[in-house]
Amino acid sequence: MRNTRWIAALLLAVLLALMPCALAEGTPSEAAEAEAYAALLPGDTGDAVVALQQRLIELGYLEGEPSGELDDDTAVALALFQADEGLEPDGEATAETQEALFAGAAVEGELTVDNAPYIANKNTKKFHIADCPSVKEMKDSNKVPFATKDEALEEGYKPCKRCNP
Repeated sequence: MRNTRWIAALLLAVLLALMPCALAEGTPSEAAEAEAYAALLPGDTGDAVVALQQRLIELGYLEGEPSGELDDDTAVALALFQADEGLEPDGEATAETQEALFAGAAVEGELTVDNAPYIANKNTKKFHIADCPSVKEMKDSNKVPFATKDEALEEGYKPCKRCNP
């Protein structure tokens, strides 16, 4: 009986000694999520960026083909996605943003004049950054939303000289 108590006390001491390590590391699923979604920074390249861009394209936040570089257009698409998901729209590919992006219930983006980063004027054939004073002066019926500068240029719109997008 005395040996049993001693063994039980020893096992309890070992478990208590290991417990702080387990608590500091988090649960296995938390550790796996952190490893699965490492933050991506502007200028980063690689397969993780391609997957991110492909998902943004699938959901309608980004157009074209994945470039494999986390560029300005990708950051704008991320910010639009984040706003729709109720996340802070900072355009950063944090682990939290990527988790939401790759979740099955991610919101598909619909580009409107209210959420587009670029707005063009049908009449003047100029495009602007969404918060350009010229956009506020524009009639709603003349506003055309664009997700990227390249898209506006491809459609024949010229950059505004006031906001210089």
